Amino acid sequence: MLEEELARSLARLDHLNQLLREDEASLKQQRAAHAAFLRKYPFARTAPPPEPPRAAPTQTRTAPVEPKAVAPTSYGRGEHPNSKKNLALGRGRYWPRRERSPSPPAPSAHPTSGSKRPRTDTATSQTAKAAREPIATVAQRSVAAMDSNPSPAPQQPASRPHRPRYLNRYVAPGPLEERLWHLTTPLEEYDLNFAFDLPPYALVTDGVVLTPLIPCLHARRLYRLYSTHTAGFAYLPYGPFPTFESFLTFIEIRRRQTGSFLFVVYDRLLEFDDGRSEVDGLREERIAGIVGIKSSEPERMAEIGHLHIPAPFQRSHIFTHAAYLLLQWLFSSPFPSIPPGSHPFTTLHGLGLRRVQWAAGSRNTASINAALRLGFQMEASDQQWERPLAKDRGKVEGLELPEFVQGQWREREEGIGLGRHSALLSMAWDRWENEGRAKLEMMAAERGVVRRKAKDVLGDLL
Repeated sequence: MLEEELARSLARLDHLNQLLREDEASLKQQRAAHAAFLRKYPFARTAPPPEPPRAAPTQTRTAPVEPKAVAPTSYGRGEHPNSKKNLALGRGRYWPRRERSPSPPAPSAHPTSGSKRPRTDTATSQTAKAAREPIATVAQRSVAAMDSNPSPAPQQPASRPHRPRYLNRYVAPGPLEERLWHLTTPLEEYDLNFAFDLPPYALVTDGVVLTPLIPCLHARRLYRLYSTHTAGFAYLPYGPFPTFESFLTFIEIRRRQTGSFLFVVYDRLLEFDDGRSEVDGLREERIAGIVGIKSSEPERMAEIGHLHIPAPFQRSHIFTHAAYLLLQWLFSSPFPSIPPGSHPFTTLHGLGLRRVQWAAGSRNTASINAALRLGFQMEASDQQWERPLAKDRGKVEGLELPEFVQGQWREREEGIGLGRHSALLSMAWDRWENEGRAKLEMMAAERGVVRRKAKDVLGDLL
């Protein structure tokens, strides 16, 4: 009998040690799950109670306990040996299960059926209870605690400095060097670098001719013309140009912008008395200015820009005819039908754009009225701070920087330039087809063309 009781006691002790190991494994899993939850939801973080030192699990085997003499068992049919009835009668044996806790109790003799459960430390039992709680309950209690006693956001530890997560290798290009860009590059080798197809021939009316700007053919005459008549730069974001190199650099900057394209305007009706023969009627003294566009191929639109006709060629047919040729080229079909008897080379192949717009300073009434006469519609009369202007343009329409721009910010903005409020006008392709083309053709016919003596128009520039 003693050997059997000893074997059963040892088996029960092994079972209790197994339960302890299972409790330890379960507690580790719950703590790992709770830590993962706090990493995902840091707002639910609360200070956990301090844990008592953990004691290593013991494998001490206690001496067997002498069993009490009990009355001979006579269980009723269907009764369990450890039922309440049998325990009350002293029959059967009951060993209560120890309450689970994160740390095992001190070694003691195996409890008998009449002994009470061992008491555990309060902090230990609370920690075990918190570990067995569902994660959702812990999160709700943590959020409620933060609502009642908000705490500042956790600071980044000094030992772990913040590291950037994004990569940006863009480097702003520096200013283009001023030099004689392409002054000696021949026409056949000069790359216009335009995003659209070029017109197959010069754009011509009975009053003007538009040809692409080529520095070796046009730059010297244009610089001389603009250097003599500088009043036209009052509302432009560039010029006057102090040197010939700065003017060629301006042309090169526009050439490198694939959406920008510049035409030179020739006055076909100037009369010269020197008797010198002309090739195609395009001697350099007929150059009357520049007209160009800033376009966007993906948006199928363009803006008329760099429109600069100096004073000697103003109040004539030059502006109306140049604007008509430019709009006709921008809106015409890229795949026109060729009339019978016409050569494909002489048929206008346009860009087929959907929209052309015109931007002018809100105080530049002359430019706004000119666009309205051409058939453009006003879309916005006062676009606030639409673009910066060079500082020397401030005497006409430049806006001073606001007072709240101070310090290094103000120094940088002053280096960029003053501001401008702008008016925006536009014409769409359907408006051009319905009324715009006919209106401009009628305007050109009503204004007519005027033949003038070159010496009266150009004076010392002849």
